[in-house]
Amino acid sequence: MKKKVIYAATAALMFAAGSAFAQSTVNSASTTQAGTTNSATIDQAGGVGNAASVAQVLNSNSATIIQNGGESNSADASQSGDFNSAAITQDMGVANSSSISQDGTSNSAESYQMGGSMTSSVISQDGTTNSAYVEQSEGTENSSDVSQDGDANIATVYQTLGMYNDADIDQDGTANDAYIDQQGGESNDADIDQDGDLNIATIFQAGGIDNDADIDQDGTENDAYVEQTGGEDNDADIDQDGDLNVATAIQTGGMDNDADIDQDGSSNDAVTYQFEGEDNDADIDQDGVGNMGYVDQLAGEDNDADIEQDGDGNYASILQDGGWENDADVYQHGDGNEALVGQIGGGDNDAYVHQDGDAHFAYVDQVGGEDNTATVNQDGVANAAGVYQQDGMDNVADIAQNGDLNGAYVEQIGGLANSAVVSQVGLGNGAAVYQYGGDNNTASVSQDGLGNGAMVVQDMASANDATVTQTGWFNSASVAQTGLLNSASVTQSGVLNGASVMQSGDNNTATVTQTGFGNSAPVMQSGSGNVSVVNQH
Repeated sequence: MKKKVIYAATAALMFAAGSAFAQSTVNSASTTQAGTTNSATIDQAGGVGNAASVAQVLNSNSATIIQNGGESNSADASQSGDFNSAAITQDMGVANSSSISQDGTSNSAESYQMGGSMTSSVISQDGTTNSAYVEQSEGTENSSDVSQDGDANIATVYQTLGMYNDADIDQDGTANDAYIDQQGGESNDADIDQDGDLNIATIFQAGGIDNDADIDQDGTENDAYVEQTGGEDNDADIDQDGDLNVATAIQTGGMDNDADIDQDGSSNDAVTYQFEGEDNDADIDQDGVGNMGYVDQLAGEDNDADIEQDGDGNYASILQDGGWENDADVYQHGDGNEALVGQIGGGDNDAYVHQDGDAHFAYVDQVGGEDNTATVNQDGVANAAGVYQQDGMDNVADIAQNGDLNGAYVEQIGGLANSAVVSQVGLGNGAAVYQYGGDNNTASVSQDGLGNGAMVVQDMASANDATVTQTGWFNSASVAQTGLLNSASVTQSGVLNGASVMQSGDNNTATVTQTGFGNSAPVMQSGSGNVSVVNQH
């Protein structure tokens, strides 16, 4: 009988000790203060499911919560008033949550989560001149959410050496500043949403993989900046709705990166820089008047740059330097727009400019590349287009204009097997094609209108071919060739047209065909084996 009592007492003691141990791992602390200049501190170490909360009312109060080494811990701080501060620190924990809520002016909120996984931080501030700071490091699946409603607020989020991290900042007001910095992580997501004027949004992502940065601003004179370095499969998106906004996206040393800027308004600026990357894509879409879009891609391969502008007086510029298989496209709809495209080095580059409207200007510059193509298509009145290609091989320049008083200029220097094609339909069009120092070049000009002028010059080259076709009145065509095995053909249909062909070299052939009356066709050839044929009907 004694043994049974002893056993029963021992079992009861062990159960009581176990219950006490289990209860010791679940700590709960709560502090409520009303007044000014109060201070509250809660410190919890270890345990599972610890809970700490501080509530303070009125001004100049401070709240501090520290939780170390626990799991599923929660920390909450609530402050109502001005000049209050709240700081929460959670270290080496799993599935910990931090929440700070402040209502007032000039309040400060700080959240630190170190070495944890599946941690979350939420900061909500309602008022002006408030600041929020979040730091999460060496963790996985961490999330940070900052919401500020008011003016002149500042929000900062740092996430380092983590995976599947998410940072979100939402600001509603004027002159707010949002900053997110994510370094050395994978599959990170950064989002900033600002509604108001004079706001600044900045996202920086370094050394990560599959990172995503998004900025959405609605208002006037806002500034958005995204920089991604050394990563792969990164995505940067900026969306601005309003006037006088500035958007900048920078991607360096990455692969399969994508930068998209969308602006709706007037006098906005969009700039994208992509350096030393591969398979990068840059897109700028602007809707409004007086906007500027600029894309710069350096030392990359298989890059794509697209600018589309809808409105008047817009400017678009694309520069691709030192890359291969690059593609540059500019689409402009409206009047008085300007487009510039430069491609330097590399090969298999493609430049395309399409302008719809009046009084446009387009210029494409391709230097030192191979198998490059430049195409300009303009529709309107008094438009101008120019293409310059130097030291390339198998380059093609193609200009098509539909309208009145258009001008087209093509210059090809050096290179082999280059081709220039100009087609104009309208009144008073002018086309000039210059080919210097290349072999096996071809130039073709076709004009349909009244008072058109075409000039083709092929100098210091061999096996060149020049063809000019004009329909209308008072047209003029001039072809000058210097070299071997050159061929010139001019066809004119109309009244009072003039064609001039000058060839200096060997085995040249000149053919002029004119239909109408009052036409003239002087042909000048120097050398041996030249043939000149003039047909006038």
